Amino acid sequence: MEIIVATKEDFKDLYEIEKTSAHEPMSEEELLYELSENPVSKFFALKNEENKLVAYIDFWITFDSSTIFKIVTHEDYRNKGYGKLLLNHVIEYLKTQEVLYLTLEVRESNIFALKLYESVGFERIVTKEKYYKDGEDAIYMVKGIY
Repeated sequence: MEIIVATKEDFKDLYEIEKTSAHEPMSEEELLYELSENPVSKFFALKNEENKLVAYIDFWITFDSSTIFKIVTHEDYRNKGYGKLLLNHVIEYLKTQEVLYLTLEVRESNIFALKLYESVGFERIVTKEKYYKDGEDAIYMVKGIY
């Protein structure tokens, strides 16, 4: 396994993960913006033993806080600990950036993700009602970095 800083050259592989495995996939334009134009966005991707990108995390850093915008593992590679590996990598990276808090929203029905986030120290703060386009609630979570 290798975690890399994803760049525009990884777009094709990232978009494949996005369109086949994300609950609400971004368009090509949205993903390209996140990857190469959004000034606060950072991307890490995970390569497996065959040198194939299998997961990525897109997070934003704004001053002393960070937000996970998206974390996606290709559906063929789920339940192998890749998401936790990426999360822990981001947390260690944020320590070097003097970030104090990491936040995210997660679907209330996404029990697997909730357990993952809690396993690395996220706490449930509030429920955001009807947060998603389909009307599902989101759980807002926060983790202190230090």
